[in-house]
Amino acid sequence: MKKLFISLVAVLFAATFSFAQSNSSTVTTSGTSNSATIGQSGNSNLSTVDQIQSFGPGHTVNVDQSGTDNSSDILQTQTAANANISQTGESNTSGLKQSGYNDAYVTQNGNGNVLGKYSNFSGQAFQNNGSGYFTSDYNYLNLEQVGDNNKAGVWQEHHATANIEVTGNMNNTKVYQEGPAFGDINTAAISFKGDQNSADIYQLGDGNSASVNVGPYTDNLNTANISQTGNHNTASFGLQMGNDNTTTIQQSGGDNNYTEFFTNYGDNNTLSETVVGNSNRTRLHLSAAWGSKSSDNGVTINKSGNTNYVTGSIVGNDNTVDISQQGSNNRVGTSWYTMDGVNVNGNTNTIGINQTGSLNNSLNTITGNGNIVNVNQSN
Repeated sequence: MKKLFISLVAVLFAATFSFAQSNSSTVTTSGTSNSATIGQSGNSNLSTVDQIQSFGPGHTVNVDQSGTDNSSDILQTQTAANANISQTGESNTSGLKQSGYNDAYVTQNGNGNVLGKYSNFSGQAFQNNGSGYFTSDYNYLNLEQVGDNNKAGVWQEHHATANIEVTGNMNNTKVYQEGPAFGDINTAAISFKGDQNSADIYQLGDGNSASVNVGPYTDNLNTANISQTGNHNTASFGLQMGNDNTTTIQQSGGDNNYTEFFTNYGDNNTLSETVVGNSNRTRLHLSAAWGSKSSDNGVTINKSGNTNYVTGSIVGNDNTVDISQQGSNNRVGTSWYTMDGVNVNGNTNTIGINQTGSLNNSLNTITGNGNIVNVNQSN
């Protein structure tokens, strides 16, 4: 079925449907407010949509593929672009490139699916802000992947939002968000339900927010890496329950950043943070729930700068916490916000605090047996 509307510029609407095995579909439009709808059911389908730049906004594409080895490649080089992609089956590939005010909604259900290219992933998922007359400072991606061995990589220019939810095992998700040295406000949120998943988030600019959440089931061997460069950034890692999970947070080249580690309960998890800058804040919370404690976890916090804060609480046994801060007026407790200092309830935990500078403060409360606290402050 094909509908055609004519404007002063070119073709406004194109639609193609295929329902057979080994299908291919190619749609190319040029003009304003183009819409393409493609439905494919079967094996080895291929869909290519090019909505190229002209004058005026409003491209929309809808792709629905069901079967095996499906492929979707979408190019939208116009402001106010919208892409809706749904793929069901195994080893599906989705490539996406948008320019302007972009929205993309992608759902992949099956194993071995791929969205985009960040690092070595095939295809591309790139949202930029256009140029010249078509510059629009906003990008949005919502991605849902269900299955095992899926990959997602997305690159977004400034003032971007990426919401990614992954259910399954051995999935790999990467988000890169960039912009000028100020005023970006990018947001990346990744949620995992499963084992042996990995997340990488890199953000450049100010006012960014990055979060990785694992759970709510017993999810093990997941890895999260968050790197932020700029001021007023926020990074958080949350684990409902699980073991042998690892998270690393790096914040550099800026001030007034905030980090939070939250573990409802779990064992042998590793949490580490490196921060360079001033007036940065860290809060950690390793708690107990339903009669289970957080044990054998390792927390390492390194801060370089002035007026930094660390506070947190731990309920469990055999945990290790190392805190190092350099500069003046650094504090372990009381503020931000405020658990208070290093507050430990459990046995045979080891707390090491090293602060170099002047007017440092360290508040530690220990309840339990066989705990070790070492505090070294140098003025």
